[in-house]
Amino acid sequence: MAAWESIVQFVLAGASVVVATLVGRRVPYLGALILLFPAKVLATLAFFPNGDKEIISGFLMALIPGLLAVAAFAIVARLAINSMAPWSAFGLGLIAWAVVAAGLASITDF
Repeated sequence: MAAWESIVQFVLAGASVVVATLVGRRVPYLGALILLFPAKVLATLAFFPNGDKEIISGFLMALIPGLLAVAAFAIVARLAINSMAPWSAFGLGLIAWAVVAAGLASITDF
């Protein structure tokens, strides 16, 4: 991957986070939807070699179990946030994400 491709991906990912944050401060639900918009996925797919459909298909298929790991993060962090500091709740959410992602990686044929 060329350096400019990495820069484009970085800028797109960063821009999506900034927009989601600004919108999410006023309308949290809409901010979350913007954050989950697949801009980073599209930016990544744009740079796959020669539009190789087999590689792209495998990448897209791997996103499905990845969504379960993200859901584990969100659920655990949401349940914990009322009883502890936000960063502690996020830490528990990350642990849940890691456990689910590792479990799925061990049973999924990538």
